[in-house]
Amino acid sequence: MSVHQHPWHPGTGTKDQTGKGKGLGTTLNFPLPAGSARKEIVEDGFGIELKKKINKYKPELLMISAGFDSRMGDPHGQFALDDQDFAGLSFIIRDLVEEYCDERIISFLEGGYNLDGLTKAANSHFKLFVAYENLSKIFGQILKVELG
Repeated sequence: MSVHQHPWHPGTGTKDQTGKGKGLGTTLNFPLPAGSARKEIVEDGFGIELKKKINKYKPELLMISAGFDSRMGDPHGQFALDDQDFAGLSFIIRDLVEEYCDERIISFLEGGYNLDGLTKAANSHFKLFVAYENLSKIFGQILKVELG
């Protein structure tokens, strides 16, 4: 799923671009106008559209390209998410990962160009995963694999 400001950035990713060849139908673009916030992104995009897509494909691993340039006050993006919104996004993702991916998730830092805002938004995102109730189970599985 790609949530992005459209038509400005990235210049591609309209709703009708859903993949090609064997991947046709697997791409979910969620282009939104500048000023979009919690309702459009967290509730509609992640809370409804992403849940439907995940339910259909039932992935074994979820990878997040965590772009925090969608936080209000960022000089690059023009969305209006706040730190609570990032926590809400992370909560939705955490639940999906638990239900469909056997808790397998990778999150990469992608963007955020206001360093103070980036710090706060990333903290809101990662705090939910660090506080995850099954953290010991996850690390236990990793150590079991690494140590044999």
